[in-house]
Amino acid sequence: MIGMTSLPEAKLAREAELCYDSVCFVTDYDSWHETEHDVTDAIVVERMAQNTAHGAAIISGVVQAIPAACSCTCGQALASAFLTYREVVPTETRRRLASLLEPYWWPTP
Repeated sequence: MIGMTSLPEAKLAREAELCYDSVCFVTDYDSWHETEHDVTDAIVVERMAQNTAHGAAIISGVVQAIPAACSCTCGQALASAFLTYREVVPTETRRRLASLLEPYWWPTP
């Protein structure tokens, strides 16, 4: 696939222990599909408009389907990822990260 990446967003969502998913849409196929015409700005704009409508419908359906309580482990993603002993982390850094990391600080060995 040629296009934008969602890697930074996925990593940040994981660090913040948020559920994350992406919805991707294609605007042109000319780089690989033999029967597609060369892409033009008009084709891209038209497909973007179609994709916007599809995206709005998908998001509406997903929001309505989100359960009141999650059964996934996204909310505890850092539980097995954070291994630093609290004593070696500067006090100011601990203060800034406390809202995310306080439950996971390892005790003194």
